[in-house]
Amino acid sequence: MKLSYLVSLLSFISQAQSVLEVIQAATPPRSDLGTPTCRQEVFTHDFGNSYGSPYVGYYTPPSHCVYSTTIFNLSVVSKGRQYDRLATLWLGDVEVWRTSTAMPTQTGIHWSFQKDMTIWDTLLRSQDPQKIIFELNNIIDGDRYTGVFNATLEALYFNDVYEGKDGLHPAEHIYAISTQSSPSNTTSLFSLPGDSGAVNLTFPRNAKTAVVSIMASGNGAEEFWFTNVPTEYINTFPGNEGWLYGYSPFREVQLLIDGQLAGVSWPFPILFTGGVDPGAWRPIVGIDAYELPSFEIDVTPWLGLLTDGQPHNFALRVVGYDISAEDGIGPVGENWWVSGSVFVWVDKTSKQTTTKGFKSEISSPLFDFQPTLGTFIAADGILEDHERRAESSSFLEPRCFVF
Repeated sequence: MKLSYLVSLLSFISQAQSVLEVIQAATPPRSDLGTPTCRQEVFTHDFGNSYGSPYVGYYTPPSHCVYSTTIFNLSVVSKGRQYDRLATLWLGDVEVWRTSTAMPTQTGIHWSFQKDMTIWDTLLRSQDPQKIIFELNNIIDGDRYTGVFNATLEALYFNDVYEGKDGLHPAEHIYAISTQSSPSNTTSLFSLPGDSGAVNLTFPRNAKTAVVSIMASGNGAEEFWFTNVPTEYINTFPGNEGWLYGYSPFREVQLLIDGQLAGVSWPFPILFTGGVDPGAWRPIVGIDAYELPSFEIDVTPWLGLLTDGQPHNFALRVVGYDISAEDGIGPVGENWWVSGSVFVWVDKTSKQTTTKGFKSEISSPLFDFQPTLGTFIAADGILEDHERRAESSSFLEPRCFVF
């Protein structure tokens, strides 16, 4: 009896020591996560053959708990062989976290990451249970792809004190720019450029501040968009057609309100744990791999238009560079996964917000792309010199070299 117990204990210790902790270098959301006012497990779920089968459950805030800060801790273990996978977390139709996985080893890996969810406080404190959807599309085929991702999401609550001039507090209203598909128990991502990327929203008439937060990442042929070439060069190498992806290495995410450009952002390249060399991302993954960044556009100057009590169209668009387009702004490849959230703060002392002299004059950058291609091939057919230059008279000066 004692011998079998000792063998089991030694086996457990050996397995525990062989499990690799895979971390992302990031500033913690809070200096101390060890003494929460209260905590609760949101879900635990295994993601094996999970394409089209997200976890679906309900989130209810803790009762009899005084708190002002909510931290979500996502903890995942996996063992075997697997690709890196993208995952998204939703409260109803609102995307609140976009993350990706580490690539497992045969002996197993573990990682955990904490995200401050306080900006979603209005949704998290809802009296009605919030549908929570976590999608992690994965494949198990019994031979090549064997790694199952076991994910646990835990909520930690802290009673922090926030000090601000007018009393810092989360937005009173949060609206989704998404496909709003949660009633079908599916995520609400737009896949651009195929989807419309648009919704109609009606603002409260006493809104005083409004910010649009956008999440956007390329997938498939657009995963490494920053290495793409202008479309006219995708067949540069005879016999290797399709090896180079087009639409240039420039991407711009645009927000349009009623068809007018309201703001733009240029996405930051993300190297997932399968990128370049999977071994390069153990035990430290690339920047933002566990928490893909969102970017914010302040649309407060538009409130004179948006607080008229009528629905207004909010649309998200991703564009690249295209020499055939008149202004140089053209389409992108399939597919960009995009969603947005609109945070609205209200002035409780007034009934109507008004502004004077509003006029939209935002425009995208202009391009003057003048590429030249020169080659020299020796008599024996060996490429001796191959130079590609790209010169621009605008602020963007792409340089593409083929080796």
